[in-house]
This record gives sequence, structure tokens and C-alpha cells, in this order.
Amino acid sequence: MAQRYGVPIAAYVLMGNHYHLALQTPRANLSAAMKWLNVSYSAWHNRKYQRGSTPQKWATGAKRFVVGV
Repeated sequence: MAQRYGVPIAAYVLMGNHYHLALQTPRANLSAAMKWLNVSYSAWHNRKYQRGSTPQKWATGAKRFVVGV
């Protein structure tokens, strides 16, 4: 994501059924970067497990908020 969208990942936590990210978005393109991340992961997951649709854990939207600098 850092190379493709210029959105460096400051920190991440992988949970059992979701993840948390702390990202920097100097170009205000968070939506495009997150869409790419979720679609890329879903495609990989579906190929690996031979599934035809988006895994349910990604079906709900994301919550966004600004963290003070």
C-alpha cells in the first residue's frame, strides 16, 4: 500500500476475524487504498480456499477517525 498509494502503515493488529490499521494518508486517498487492500485480500483468500464470494468478515464497512498528531 505504501508504494502503490503512498499510504504508509504505521501500525497494525491482526485479530481473529478483523484487523486494525494506523495509516498515514498524505494524499487523502484512504478510500482507494482500503478498497485495494480489501479486494486484493479477498481475491487471495477466495483463491486459496476456493470460495466464490467475499468472506463475511469483510462485508461490513470500516470505521474511520482521525488520530491527533
